[in-house]
Amino acid sequence: MIAAVNGPCYTGGYELAVNCSFIIASDRAEFADTHAQIGLLNGWGGSAMLPRMVGLPAAIQFILSGEPINGDVAARIGLANEVVEHDELMARTLAIARKIADGHPGAVQRMLRLLKEGAGTSLAHALGLEAEASATHRSDGADIGARFSKRRSEKS
Repeated sequence: MIAAVNGPCYTGGYELAVNCSFIIASDRAEFADTHAQIGLLNGWGGSAMLPRMVGLPAAIQFILSGEPINGDVAARIGLANEVVEHDELMARTLAIARKIADGHPGAVQRMLRLLKEGAGTSLAHALGLEAEASATHRSDGADIGARFSKRRSEKS
């Protein structure tokens, strides 16, 4: 899932966004976690996901202060992947989604799992995950050749 954020993305909305694979923000996006200010605790994984994305010190400040940040700051600290003009948000998000959808479905799914499971682990553990995934992943050789040819012709 890709989050396309075009305005205020606070508290529960922010938690939904950080549980997506990545975030594209418009220049009108604003992020804040106001749980602590209103007397609630994170309940949808925000306290676990944010430190992975931005690091512990930035996550602590963001979650405990409740101060809003704009899309540019969110991209700079690693919360958002990129910021685009408001009118271009959906076109850019859909363009990325199409690129992903054009990939081999099994490989895309497995790569996403490998990235999530391997993040923050040792290289040895990540290599073990890759070996395990490769042992069960099968791709049609003709399909791979066609995909290479398609990529070559797109770059020409």
